Order: sequence, then structure tokens, then C-alpha cells
Amino acid sequence: MAGRVEAGAVREGQPVAFRSTAGRPVQACVVTIERAADRTLVPQAKAGEDVRLLLPEVSPTALAVGTVLEEIPD
Repeated sequence: MAGRVEAGAVREGQPVAFRSTAGRPVQACVVTIERAADRTLVPQAKAGEDVRLLLPEVSPTALAVGTVLEEIPD
């Protein structure tokens, strides 16, 4: 998944949730974060950064343009 961190931060190992294209809730874990500007792997990204996230258990068809990831509260 590629996109911009709009608010807060995302970190490796962080559980996230979103609604699939079918409208079902999906949970996943961020495995790696790649900063899009220089293709460097980073442990976390902050608001304003463009990134690529590896979410291996998520099918690409479950994601659509505009999908918003949310933090799962502890």
C-alpha cells in the first residue's frame, strides 16, 4: 500500500484497521515501511511523509484509492 501519513505516525509492527472495498472491517500489521522519496526502509513515518507499507496478509483487491488506515487502540 502506498500513500501519505496524514496525521500522527505509523511504525513497524503496528496493528492497523481499514474498511475493504467490500465494506468489511479488516485488521493487519505493518511489517515494513519504505519512505517513497528515497526508497529507504524506516522504522516509523510521521505526518506528511509519503510511504509504502507492507501489509502481507492484505489482498491488493481489498484496497482502493482513498483507503484510510486507522490505529487499533490498545
